[in-house]
Amino acid sequence: MTALLSHKIAVLVFLENLSGEHLLLRRAKPPNQGIWSPIGGKRETGRGEASVECAIRETREETGFAGAGPDL
Repeated sequence: MTALLSHKIAVLVFLENLSGEHLLLRRAKPPNQGIWSPIGGKRETGRGEASVECAIRETREETGFAGAGPDL
């Protein structure tokens, strides 16, 4: 059973192309509306989501890219 945490755990995902450029998203919702940032979001700790699972989920949700493997 996972213990309840008094804080949120989040991940950031940096996607880089062969030219060394990083994909940034312009946030559409507060509190970071209008700010450029890498892909990311909060872990779903209530259901036991691991950081790598969160990274894969957030990447899929925010970009449509399906990622997995040793790079995450």
